[in-house]
Amino acid sequence: MKVEILYFDGCPSYREAQATLEEVLYKGDVTAEVRLVAVNTDEEAQRLRFPGSPTLRVDGEDLFSVPDRARYALGCRMYATPEGLWGRPRPRCFGRRWRSGTAEAKKSAEKGSSSEAVLCRVYIPPSIESGSKSVMADQKDVVVYVCRHSWRCWLISRFLGRRGYRFEVIDATNDSRLRSWLAHLTGREKMPCVYIDHRPVGGLSEIRALERSGTLEYLVRGGV
Repeated sequence: MKVEILYFDGCPSYREAQATLEEVLYKGDVTAEVRLVAVNTDEEAQRLRFPGSPTLRVDGEDLFSVPDRARYALGCRMYATPEGLWGRPRPRCFGRRWRSGTAEAKKSAEKGSSSEAVLCRVYIPPSIESGSKSVMADQKDVVVYVCRHSWRCWLISRFLGRRGYRFEVIDATNDSRLRSWLAHLTGREKMPCVYIDHRPVGGLSEIRALERSGTLEYLVRGGV
């Protein structure tokens, strides 16, 4: 059995995912060849259909299946576990996937028949689900996560709009799971949170600083 861990350089979670995987394999007395696969460009992400770092694949099949999407890019991957959102699968998430070999692992992942098999699933924000994005042909995707009644969220929407950028607004006011995911990835709990080309770039202060330095225009429209 061949196991691959797909990751990008700088991912804070892939080493911990590797340690968790090796622990599960050892305790389950499973023999497997574990290989790290670096994915460091959007082109590689598209070619490998890389849903985020870290991704675990068994003989080429994603251990925790996710929906297909039209476009793949570098980004972090979140797992909804019994302990909450994590940047890697927890040991309990593997369940019986290893006990009967690769065929059973694939069967469990596809059907989700075992309660243990579905303890861990990938949480995908609405902005990157297949078919939910608007097309922005002359600029990269810009997504602004906001909370209602926040003047900073109102200001950043006006700021981006006045500069001619098109962006998607996602209201996280009543979505605690989404806010937890954002806080885990960005290290900030306050809104707004701006993503450009699937990468977090900060809130209102950071966007203003990027605009003053001329970097914002490059981030949004550079290379398009």
